[in-house]
Amino acid sequence: MYTALDIDAQQPDPQVLQTAAEWVRRGGVVALPTETVYGLAVDARQAAAVEKVFALKGRPETKPLPVLVSGVLEAEQYALEPPPLFYRLAEQFWPGPLTMIVPDAGNLAPAVSAGTASIAVRHSPLPLLRQLLTLVGGPLTATSANRSGLSPCGSVSEILRQWEGGFHLPLLILDGGATRQLQPSTIVDLTRTPAQVVRWGVLAPDQLSPYLP
Repeated sequence: MYTALDIDAQQPDPQVLQTAAEWVRRGGVVALPTETVYGLAVDARQAAAVEKVFALKGRPETKPLPVLVSGVLEAEQYALEPPPLFYRLAEQFWPGPLTMIVPDAGNLAPAVSAGTASIAVRHSPLPLLRQLLTLVGGPLTATSANRSGLSPCGSVSEILRQWEGGFHLPLLILDGGATRQLQPSTIVDLTRTPAQVVRWGVLAPDQLSPYLP
């Protein structure tokens, strides 16, 4: 079952945002547009809520979940001593489609890191996400809103098509229309020496190469 609400991701309706924030605070899952593809957001500090994301997607429990934060200061609350390269990349590419894997400080739901001792954090420029983070008062999961193993979804119609049999968990969908970018964020692993790109996305090699060893 699901409830769908229309939203403008650039100028979100405050009432719709409040509804979404309350849903998240109560442990619910929200499907919503990002600046790349649609994602599934829950409070990353709530273990039961995080487990719902794994169950909904059919995602292997050994696969970590990326997390949205409101900026460097919040990332520092959940990352254990980020390396200097984290700050250089954040200064250049945040807010934006860059996800950085950093050591986990252990302050999020354990399933977020999936036993890897690291977390993947991103700071989005999208007003919808930034305002929702503020209202929730903590980080949100940012995994793509698709069944595990299928293509990321760029619209609500694609989400519903992938779950044509229906959702086995209550879901709130914020329908912001089709996203402008169908590529996911680029992911850089800063826990490795030297740092390594583990997924190319919106940010291209020529943009990142000046900052990587």
